[in-house]
Amino acid sequence: DYPAAARSYEESLKGGDPYFIDKTRYKLGWVYFNLQNYPSAIREFLGLLDEKTNQEQDLTDQNVPLAWEALTYAALSFRNMGGPQQAAQYFQEQGSRHYEKYLYLSMGNQYIASDDIEKGISTYRTFMAEHPLHPMAPVFASYILDTYIKHKQKESVLETQLSIAKQFKTESPWFQVNDEKSRSRAKPLVRDALHQLALNAHRLAQESRKDEDYRESIQWYQEFIREFPEEPETRKMHFLLAEALYDTGQFVEAAAAYETVAFHYPALGLDQKAGYNAIVSHEKAGGIDHLLKVVELAQSFADAFPKDPRSPDLLLKSAEVLLDQSETTKSERVLKKLLEKYPSGTMALKAHRLLGYIHTQKGHYEEARDDYGRARNLTPPENTKARGELTKLIATVLFKLGDLHKASNRPLDAARAYASISEEASADDLTPIALFEAGTLYESVEQPKEALNIYKRLIQRVPDSPYTVKARIRVGLLYEGEG
Repeated sequence: DYPAAARSYEESLKGGDPYFIDKTRYKLGWVYFNLQNYPSAIREFLGLLDEKTNQEQDLTDQNVPLAWEALTYAALSFRNMGGPQQAAQYFQEQGSRHYEKYLYLSMGNQYIASDDIEKGISTYRTFMAEHPLHPMAPVFASYILDTYIKHKQKESVLETQLSIAKQFKTESPWFQVNDEKSRSRAKPLVRDALHQLALNAHRLAQESRKDEDYRESIQWYQEFIREFPEEPETRKMHFLLAEALYDTGQFVEAAAAYETVAFHYPALGLDQKAGYNAIVSHEKAGGIDHLLKVVELAQSFADAFPKDPRSPDLLLKSAEVLLDQSETTKSERVLKKLLEKYPSGTMALKAHRLLGYIHTQKGHYEEARDDYGRARNLTPPENTKARGELTKLIATVLFKLGDLHKASNRPLDAARAYASISEEASADDLTPIALFEAGTLYESVEQPKEALNIYKRLIQRVPDSPYTVKARIRVGLLYEGEG
């Protein structure tokens, strides 16, 4: 007989016995609940909570008998009256309560447990709408997100993550008014939301190839990096930001992002892929400043990753850029570093050839001859064209060496330089004139035997040259001079 029970409990409350008052109020609320007199049930259940709990403490920190039972029945009563909107109206009229968050959570969880997903989420959202700056707002947001994830509602998951990212980020009003303990609840949510938003936007961009989709992914990556600069996954997000920038042709920005990933996360070590991509991006960006960054980063990359097969090529590229900028000494230094690290192979061949050019420009013809010779030795025998070009270069620098000695009034040194062409570059067109010059120089210093040997070499090796005719005349004159 619920009506009789209600009257009895009402009379008992009037007695005001403090020992029985909380149990009596709970029983009265329970009777009203069974009588479907939900407003009265709510009055008694919440009255118990108002009287027996301390509003300065969280309910979870208080040991109040029947408190959680009363809260559960109050939530059920609001459900039966229409749900979260009725609860919101009640607290708007009666004033907010410190336990309000738990009542909404209880109500929302009851809906979810009975598979009324929409009503459960509406309950969580109602609390957040009523208390947007509440310390527990992130908890309600996580309940909404988890529910959508569990029920595989992908679009709703993304919408919720977007809302979380905006509502609880560092610059938000919520973040500004809450303490570190409350912020710590929000940070994992914001981190995961930004992470998923960025990856999802990037995936869509790669499928659509649309600039606006790439811009959205770039925005989310940048937001993640700003919000969580110290997170373990931040470097990966920074790398993906660089990839998105590169894919949209923003090579200057991509280069900066790759460079940061590669070299500016010291606790995580160097990143090989990002380091190489930074160099490629600077190269594509063009302009002298970026080319000089290619030089700098190429050398850093080779130092950091000496076993990477791309390192020799990067060092050669660095030397070429420096040479183009007339930084001859720096270019030479890089080439020597390349040869020290990688003394064989295609890049070593090219390095020797480039060093030969540098030494030629400096007038260091003996060094040039040595470098061109080493380059020729590294050239496969079947590559006759390349070997022929290097032979020509050797002959040219030896001839220049002879000219230098001749101009410096060192005829013997000049003669030896000219004569060496027939030994080191015998197939070259310069051989006849070089040998003839050598012969005349030996004559000038009164070394007729050396001159005869040179002229005979010329006649033997290049019998059809115009200089051979002259050489025969000189031979005749020399023999005539000897009687």
